[in-house]
Amino acid sequence: MAAQQEIAKLTQDILAWDDAYYGSGTSAVSDAVYDAAKMRLKELETQHPDLQAPDSPTLTIGKPRAETVAGYRKVAHHVPMLSLDTKVDTSIQPIKDFLSKIGDSRTLENLYIVAEPKYDGLGLDLQYVGGLLREAVTRGDGYDGEDVLRHIVFIGSIPQKLSLPLTCDIRGEVTLGKEDLIKINAGREKQGARLYTNPRNAAAGLVRMKQADPVHSFLRFTAYEIAYGDLDALGGGQYSHTLRMDFLQTAGFTIRYRAVMHADGQVDTIAKELYNFYEEALNERDALPYDIDGIVYKINDITLREELGFTGREPNWAFAHKFVPDRAITRVADIRIGVGKTGRITPVAMLDPVFVGGAVVSNATLVHEERIKELGVKIGDRVLIQRAGDVIPEIIEVLEPDGVPLDTQRLFAHCPDCGSALEKEGAFYYCRAGSNCPGQVLAVLEMAVSRGYLNIQGLGASTVDALHAKGYLRDVGDIFSLTHEKLVDAGMSPLLTAEVLQHVQAAKKLPLWRITASLGIPGCGRTASKELVKKYSTLAELEQAQANDLQQLPDIGPITAQSIVTGMQVQKETLSKLKAVDSNWTSTQVVSNGLSVCITGSLLGWDRTDLKNRLEAVGYKTVDSVSKKTNILIAGEGAGTKLAKAQELGIRVITTNEEVQTLLS
Repeated sequence: MAAQQEIAKLTQDILAWDDAYYGSGTSAVSDAVYDAAKMRLKELETQHPDLQAPDSPTLTIGKPRAETVAGYRKVAHHVPMLSLDTKVDTSIQPIKDFLSKIGDSRTLENLYIVAEPKYDGLGLDLQYVGGLLREAVTRGDGYDGEDVLRHIVFIGSIPQKLSLPLTCDIRGEVTLGKEDLIKINAGREKQGARLYTNPRNAAAGLVRMKQADPVHSFLRFTAYEIAYGDLDALGGGQYSHTLRMDFLQTAGFTIRYRAVMHADGQVDTIAKELYNFYEEALNERDALPYDIDGIVYKINDITLREELGFTGREPNWAFAHKFVPDRAITRVADIRIGVGKTGRITPVAMLDPVFVGGAVVSNATLVHEERIKELGVKIGDRVLIQRAGDVIPEIIEVLEPDGVPLDTQRLFAHCPDCGSALEKEGAFYYCRAGSNCPGQVLAVLEMAVSRGYLNIQGLGASTVDALHAKGYLRDVGDIFSLTHEKLVDAGMSPLLTAEVLQHVQAAKKLPLWRITASLGIPGCGRTASKELVKKYSTLAELEQAQANDLQQLPDIGPITAQSIVTGMQVQKETLSKLKAVDSNWTSTQVVSNGLSVCITGSLLGWDRTDLKNRLEAVGYKTVDSVSKKTNILIAGEGAGTKLAKAQELGIRVITTNEEVQTLLS
């Protein structure tokens, strides 16, 4: 009864606070009080699910919707959410090209161009009927998306009611601040949950959570377009983008900062003015509390937009001028060495967290001893770091060399995990303890449970470390012996164990090459494993393989062949455990279609590793770079130099989920 009363009181309070905050914009209580109340309500409802009301603030907003709480309704966009023509080029030329294209259709003398920062967030289509918010639809495939309305009430910058009874679609981006991302990740790390890599991924993940959560309050919505609707109530303002945005601002929306420039008929003059805006934004981006990845240029005149129309899936009246991946300045808090799955020692600079290249960075590789000496980096130095795309962050310059000198001789004397004396081979140091080194074992295990291998989601590095320390996870074979009791004893929440064990069961159905690649044997990675299973159909056969036979396979030379043979012998105990697993592992051959595919950017709804696996399963070869040999480039949001190179080489470019599905069919 006490729980029931507390739930009722919390629900009443939170709904009242929500009415005040989202109705009048006032905060009846501090964020800390609100968050604590919401978390407490969620905790009680988890403990007493029978007491959870259908209209609980943790589940729904407003009136109950037709769909179930756990699912999302599919909703069509009234006007497709198509992509912009994107140029990744820091020069003025893309602007000149855009203006020249427009000038072919109409003189530039009376033309106004709008320049807006391009927020790196989750696209959202807010559908209002009679001024009331009815749907909040994700981009999806551009034509249909998911209705996520039940969560967006936590976003204070989305009015539930417009100041005019318009029926219209308002487009914008759901974003997360840089500092907010650090806070959310800190909480997720304590919970053993996977960290978000950048604000956009975090926004997408938070919006799609099955239940509402206080972290949704970190999200912000910034409007950039009225894309559809009956706008007669706006009078002449309906034909001007800036006047439409002015209305949205008065209605309570946050809008993008705009610079409106008048094209006087001279391409060079207006291009220079627009480029100045681009350079200013580029120089200020690191100081902004949110992430922007470029500038969007649009024609202000809506009537002219309609005349210019579209080419394919891109409007002729706008384009995105993207930034090239940037650099950032931070401080070296410490320098440590880590041991990899092969025993290689890598020095790592531990940094004060900083946002760069679209992600929060807290460490950077120093490669090896010679690189440390070359840079002259010390603990406490202010340094310039660089991160481009998926490349590991690196220090490229010491700016303020005021730190404490580093004793590299002592740093590289012994393995940090097992204490073994390190051996130098070329430019690198190695720990030769192998399976007797906890660091190497953990590195293999953490790799094995990752998405590209066994894909045991929910089993983070901290839990892997705890399971290893308890003796429950000594090698890859032990993954398939995990139980609810073992996971809980290692500190995992009882509520999460079912999901982990479900993924363990799913791993039993993976193709054989995923299993062999997960063993961490030097030379036996994903590529080599795919070749191995063409000749050896079972683990037992592979265990008996000889070096001379392995050398007959493509891309496997004598050194790699011997490494694989030695590794198989060293891992006999692990192989015995794996062979004892009641599995459906198979080496079923996939007939290659002779086409190579490269993936770049972020594709909504797709995990890159999963997409690679699915492409390879139907016969494509996936590659990490674009060359003359590449046949197809899948380019999502944020595509950069790879897209430019593909266009230069005339390579087929795919930009939609619909086209990706066609490849997989």
